[in-house]
Amino acid sequence: MTLLEKLYNEPLYDLDAVNPYLSLKFDTVRSAMEVRKRLQLMKDFIVNCPQKSVLMQSIKTKSYLLDTQLFSMSDLVSLEKANLIDFLFDLASLWQKHIFSCEVCKNRGSSCEFCSNGELLYPFKLKSVFECKNCGSLAHLSCYDVSKCPKCLSCLLYTSDAADEEDSV
Repeated sequence: MTLLEKLYNEPLYDLDAVNPYLSLKFDTVRSAMEVRKRLQLMKDFIVNCPQKSVLMQSIKTKSYLLDTQLFSMSDLVSLEKANLIDFLFDLASLWQKHIFSCEVCKNRGSSCEFCSNGELLYPFKLKSVFECKNCGSLAHLSCYDVSKCPKCLSCLLYTSDAADEEDSV
């Protein structure tokens, strides 16, 4: 077996490092990056699920797809043929369906910090949910206002009160 054959399935290529504009120029690269981001966020739910071993079975040989932005040469060939995109979308669909139906996973969703309408939000719903970069709380995109994040304001008030108490002691 030649060196190239050995390296064919090794995740060695960081496309952003090679060219940060690839995802802007090629829809397949952008789609692959987006769905991998969603899968990485879903993985946080899956690894804490009692059915983890069954769910992770479908990606066991390519588990690096969940942890890094690296691609193997075989991934890039599959990406060009759309096989990788199909695989990633199918996996994301399977995992999302599981998360919404599994009581353990479903209950790890969060409420919107702004409207608190009772709907469970999940960080992997990238097109409709925003995760506050300061405190990590979730909100509907339409509700979020960085200057009025209730959790950030609450934390700020708490730390301010704690500082006032220390000053008075």
